[in-house]
Amino acid sequence: MIKTITGSYTLDVDDSWRLGQLQEIYLQCDTTLAPVTIDLFEIVDLERFWNVKIFVTDVAQNAGTNNITINAFGSDIIDETGTSSLTISTDGASIELQVVGETQWLGSESNGGGGIPTLQQVLDFNHDLVDGNNFQGTFAGVGNTGTDVIALGTSSAYCNTSSQIVAVGTKSAFYNVGQNITASGSYSAYCNAGNSVTAIGTSSASYNTGNNVTALGLESAYCNTGGEVTASGYRSAYCNTGGKVTASGTSSAFYNTGNFVTASGYKSAFCNTGIYVVASGSQSGFYNTGSGVTFSGDYAGTCNTANFVTASGYYSAYANTGIAVSSFGRASAYCNTGGNVTTSGYCSAYCNTGDNLTSVGYRSAYCNTGDDVTASGYDSAFQNTGLRVTTIGSRAGCANTGNAVSSLGYGSAVCNTGFNVVALGTGSGLGNGLSSSFIVSNNALPTYANYAAASAAITVLLGGSANNTYFYHDQATNSIGAVRL
Repeated sequence: MIKTITGSYTLDVDDSWRLGQLQEIYLQCDTTLAPVTIDLFEIVDLERFWNVKIFVTDVAQNAGTNNITINAFGSDIIDETGTSSLTISTDGASIELQVVGETQWLGSESNGGGGIPTLQQVLDFNHDLVDGNNFQGTFAGVGNTGTDVIALGTSSAYCNTSSQIVAVGTKSAFYNVGQNITASGSYSAYCNAGNSVTAIGTSSASYNTGNNVTALGLESAYCNTGGEVTASGYRSAYCNTGGKVTASGTSSAFYNTGNFVTASGYKSAFCNTGIYVVASGSQSGFYNTGSGVTFSGDYAGTCNTANFVTASGYYSAYANTGIAVSSFGRASAYCNTGGNVTTSGYCSAYCNTGDNLTSVGYRSAYCNTGDDVTASGYDSAFQNTGLRVTTIGSRAGCANTGNAVSSLGYGSAVCNTGFNVVALGTGSGLGNGLSSSFIVSNNALPTYANYAAASAAITVLLGGSANNTYFYHDQATNSIGAVRL
């Protein structure tokens, strides 16, 4: 933002300044006719998004006559002297203001000529010092009190107070107080307070207070407070407060508060609050609050709130609230609310509400509401509402409402309403409404006139299997008969 000002001017915070990107505000003061007074906003209004630089310049070259006065707000101060105001009284002078604390501004003044340093100034700031220090760059190492400090770049290691520092880049390790720091990139480890920090990338580990932190990427581990953090990618572990966190990918573990978190992928474990979390895939574990969870796949475990969940597959366990869930397959356990659920297959246990469920197959237990259900096969137990149901076969138990049902075969017990039912064979028990029934599909039970006809037709010679018993319907006795081979 560039603004030409005269007279009195109040600088207010713009909401866009809280986006985390470096904001540069240029206030060009016209002192031709009158002095200029600038009232700054309160630092707290930035809500710790301190990447704001304010450049105040006497563009009229008349500040010697009409001074420029800069006033800090309330209890805010400028520099370490405790002063609340600063005056520019040199023609053509300029000053750069940067937030360095909750209530403190730092002012870097340049006199005349637009602030370009003289050759002697450049030489003064490029030389070897005692205590193993080496500073290369304008204002590099100014105010430094640490030992074994190597600073390369404008204002690198500026006002640093700690030892064993390597700072490369503009304002790297600027106002740093942490020990054992390697900072590479503009504003890397800027105002860092953590120990044993490696920051590579613009604004990486800026305002970090955590110890044992490795940050790689633009604004990685920015404002991080957690210890033992490894962040790789743009804004990875951004404002993270959890300990023992590994974040890889853009915005991974962004605003994470949980401990023992491993996040890999775009926005994985984004705003996560759970502990012992492993999230792999784009937005996996996004806004997760559950602990002891493992998510693999894009959007797996997104908005999950339950503990002890393992989900693998695109949208698997999405918005799940059931505890002790294992889901495998695209959209498996999607919006599930049941506990103790094991499911495998596309959309298996989708919107399930039943507890103690095991389902295997495409859309198995889809929208199931019954408890204690075991379903295997395509659409098995699809929209089932019955309790204590075991179904095996494609569409077995589909739309069943009866309790204590066991069905085996394609389409067995479909739309069954009876209780205590056993249905065997393709289509067995279709639409059955009788309870306490043992049902065998006619397709699985051939009909013969009598035993003689059955025993003549069921032989090993004609294809029967030895050492087995074959059941049939006996027309003569209207009963179930058997032929043993």
